[in-house]
Amino acid sequence: MPSGRRSSRPEPKHVAAARPPGDQALRRRDRATFVLQSIVCAGSAAFVAVYLFIALRRISYPFDLEWMEGAMVGHVWHVLAGRPIYGPPTLQFTAFLYPPLFYYVCAPVARLVGIGFFPLRLVSLVSSMVVFSLLYRIAARDTGSRYAGVVAVGMFAATYRIGGAWFDLARNDSLFLALLLGGVYLLRFRESRAGWASAGALLALSVLTKQTGAFVALPLLLYAAVLDWRRSLLLALAFGGLLGGVTLAYNLHDHGWFLYYVLRLPERIQQGAAEHARFWTRDILAALPIASALGLTTVLAARPWRSPRAAFWLLLSAGCVGAAWISRLHSGAYDNVLIPAYACLALLTGIALHRLSAAAAPRWQAFVRLAVASLCIVQLGWLHYPVSEQIPTARDAARARALGVKLAQADGEVLVPFHAFVPTPTGPVMHAHSWAIYDVLRGGDPARSARLEGDIAYAFDRRLYRMIVVDKVEPWMQPGLDAAYRRDGRALGDEELRTRTGYGTSPRWIFVPR
Repeated sequence: MPSGRRSSRPEPKHVAAARPPGDQALRRRDRATFVLQSIVCAGSAAFVAVYLFIALRRISYPFDLEWMEGAMVGHVWHVLAGRPIYGPPTLQFTAFLYPPLFYYVCAPVARLVGIGFFPLRLVSLVSSMVVFSLLYRIAARDTGSRYAGVVAVGMFAATYRIGGAWFDLARNDSLFLALLLGGVYLLRFRESRAGWASAGALLALSVLTKQTGAFVALPLLLYAAVLDWRRSLLLALAFGGLLGGVTLAYNLHDHGWFLYYVLRLPERIQQGAAEHARFWTRDILAALPIASALGLTTVLAARPWRSPRAAFWLLLSAGCVGAAWISRLHSGAYDNVLIPAYACLALLTGIALHRLSAAAAPRWQAFVRLAVASLCIVQLGWLHYPVSEQIPTARDAARARALGVKLAQADGEVLVPFHAFVPTPTGPVMHAHSWAIYDVLRGGDPARSARLEGDIAYAFDRRLYRMIVVDKVEPWMQPGLDAAYRRDGRALGDEELRTRTGYGTSPRWIFVPR
């Protein structure tokens, strides 16, 4: 992978002795550069291998790695059962604020292997490998250097932990990013009518997986319009036609509930409870200081003011980093919203390795390659993380099974509001997730919020649940629990079954009817 080839035949001594001192110093720098670039490639491969090791170790774990995973399984079950995802919120099921494509991609896999965490995590794992492949191809194709591609992949894999340890979860982020990068690749390197039409379709599918894709797609549509407005019409038609058609059809099918969940409710939550996170200082500069500097160098070295094609990396960066920044402002946003920004910075870092040395004067190229390789080693080392903390233990799996046995022993319906899918020996426990309920109560219109509050009050007053297991008592459940239920000990005794990422929580208290 490292640049530069060298003959294995030894140089005659009289020739080496005749070389001037400067040429010998250049050869020493070449050897040092080769060694450092080899270390960069090895470090990149190591981060990919570590990620695969973690993902394969926890793909079959029978409990939430992240507290919303179980609810995503519930959404897929609704697709398999032929039930609408978007509808009136209830304690039985309330949709998350995401578009539906991830659920429909996971549904056939779940039909084949069975409903549970495994099929959703499998889709995310495969999607993450597609992301790695596309990052490699974009960087290598843009620079003509396989080394640049390897570094782009390794740098992104190294952001696994600071991005929430999210690539392999039963969540929609990896599928979203794979579709988005597929559109980026076609837009950049397939400048034909079919290529741009396909790029528009992939960008639309990314938005139908996660709304964040819209913030990235808009600058790319602008790039296409300035570069070739006639051909960009096909791109815009494919993007707008697919996105608009699916949105209209879904909204009509679900009587307006689709737009309520994926557009109006997030907007109200954002207006009512925006958070001002230290995005630029903590999430970007402190996490990826060297990659950020190299990425900025790539954007500026392309001289985006020179031509429309040269502005591509500037507009892509504005879309990916801007989308992460806007998402970070959303109340309750976790580190996974940073993944598009990290993917873009990793890609620009790989490209910078080639661009910087190519732009330098011939006498300085070896020194620049040496310096940049050294910086990459420092950045990769900066991103190291404890592997064991990402993997549930055998004891965790035993606790998950013990919780399932306890729930199966309840004489009737069970509610575990913080974990919306829990496997048990008699079948999974499934219902609405506490966070989805909270979203409706804090951001919904008064009439819909009141109906949901009435549903909650009715279920608790009638004691419809014979056992309720909570991680903590949320305000929306407090009145019903106080009036109709009593605490009956700890869910797992003195032990905990904590999630591995995202909101750290564990099933704690059992409540039974008074």
